[in-house]
Amino acid sequence: MTRSLFLLKRREDYSQDPSYSSSYQIATGMYNSAKFVVDELVAAGREAKVVLVVDGNDIDREVTNYEPTDVFIEGLWVTPSKFQELLAIGRHQTVRWHVRIHSEVPFLATEGVAMDWITKYLNLGILVAPNAPRMHEQLTWLSKKMLGTDASLVPYLPNCYPVDYSFWPLQNLDTTNKTTLDIGCFGAYRPMKNHLQQAFIALKYAEMKGKSLRFHVNDRQDAGGGGPAKNVEGLITAAGGELVKHSWEDRQTFLGSISQIDLLMQLSMSETFNIVAADATLVGKPILVSKEINWAYPIYGDPQSVADCLKKLELIMANKSFFINGNRAGLNIYANSARRRWLNYLGA
Repeated sequence: MTRSLFLLKRREDYSQDPSYSSSYQIATGMYNSAKFVVDELVAAGREAKVVLVVDGNDIDREVTNYEPTDVFIEGLWVTPSKFQELLAIGRHQTVRWHVRIHSEVPFLATEGVAMDWITKYLNLGILVAPNAPRMHEQLTWLSKKMLGTDASLVPYLPNCYPVDYSFWPLQNLDTTNKTTLDIGCFGAYRPMKNHLQQAFIALKYAEMKGKSLRFHVNDRQDAGGGGPAKNVEGLITAAGGELVKHSWEDRQTFLGSISQIDLLMQLSMSETFNIVAADATLVGKPILVSKEINWAYPIYGDPQSVADCLKKLELIMANKSFFINGNRAGLNIYANSARRRWLNYLGA
C-alpha cells in the first residue's frame, strides 16, 4: 500500500498572522491543491497527509516520522543540495521523491532558480511532476534532451477538485433589480493574473447595464503584484466604483464570500487549473475566463480585448444557468479524470 506525504513550505507572512490561530492551515491555492489530492487518496482507502514545514531542514524529521513510500514537495523551494543530503540518508532509500510544478512557463519564468533547480532535480533522479499538460510536454522534452529517451522522471499529476454540487443549488442569479453589480476577481495580485484589464471590463459592463460596480478582490500581492494592486485601486476610484478587499480566507469562508457575488472573472494570461474559478462553479456562479482555464464551457474571453469580453459577458449573463451547468459538467469530467490518474499512478 502506498503512503503519500505532501510537504509545503510555511509562508512567513502567514506564520505571524494571529488570525490563523497558529494552525497554519492556510487557504493558499497550493495548500488547497495538496489537500484536495490527499482527500481523494484517503477517500479511496490510501494513506496520505499534508504537512506544512518551516524549511528544508524539517523534511528528514517528517519523512522519518511518517515513513511514506512517496513524498511530494509542493512547489520549488527545496534546494538541490538539500535533496542530495536526503538521498544519502539510508532510511529514505525506498522513498520516491517528487517536486510538483504548479505553473505554466510564463509564471515559471519569474522564478529565477526554476530551470537550474529543475535540471538538477532530474539529474539527481528526483521526479518532477507538472500539473498541466503543456508544462508536462515541455519538461518531458527537457528530460529526454538531458537523459536520452527516459521520460519517466516527469509524471503528469493534475489538480484534484472535490465536486459535489448538491449543497449549492442554483439561486440568486437574477440581477435585474440590483442597482450595483458585485463582480469578483479573486486570487493574489500578479502581473499574469491580468487584474487591471478585468477592472476595466467590469466597470464598462456595469455601465452598459446602468448599474454601479462593487469589484471584489483579495488584498494579497505576490511576485510583482504591488503595481497591479495600486493600478486597480486607482482605476476603480477614478471611475466611481467601489473596491472591496477581502483578506485571505479559509476555504469555507471563501466559498461563502464567492457565493455572494454576481459574476466571477478569471481572464488570466497563464493558468494551470484555477481553483478560484472552480470554487465559483461549485457554488453556482457564472464565470468569464480565458482559454487558459480549459475545463470550463468553451466560451472564453480574450484577455487582451475589452470588446470581446463584454460581448461574451452579455451572452453568459443572459444564459446564466446554461453556462453554469456547462461549467459544472466540464469540471466534473476534469475532476474524475484527475482522480483516476492519481490512483493509477500510485497503484496499490
